[in-house]
Amino acid sequence: MKKYIKKVIPLILTFVLILSLSCVAFAVDDTKTATHGTNTLTGTLTYYGKNDAGAGELDMFSKWDGSAVRGIYATAEAVDYLTGKSLKIIQNSLLNSTGTCDAFGWTDFTQKVTIYGCGEIRDSFNLVVYPTIYGTYGLN
Repeated sequence: MKKYIKKVIPLILTFVLILSLSCVAFAVDDTKTATHGTNTLTGTLTYYGKNDAGAGELDMFSKWDGSAVRGIYATAEAVDYLTGKSLKIIQNSLLNSTGTCDAFGWTDFTQKVTIYGCGEIRDSFNLVVYPTIYGTYGLN
């Protein structure tokens, strides 16, 4: 009986591990930076898949480490992987500020998507970064 238990327990644990891995949420991200003088604009685009039904969260952060500028912008767009049709746009801005501008939104994609981001500084100069998540996420 002990031999039987020693053989069965590893199989059960392996099965439980495989099931738990299939239910784990995932996250993908991309970060791009650009500089102006000694100051840096960092754009980070992140997609958190919450479940296999397509629900998730889309985040875009534009971080400026310099002095106050007229505008800091964060924008992201999810498009249908096959048709290019826009499915979701999130955007936010900070005016006459410094620091981090963040935009986020909940998603419920029922098809595969590709996600594009844009972080931008508008002042006496313009600075733009384009983080992009290549790949397909969502159902099917």
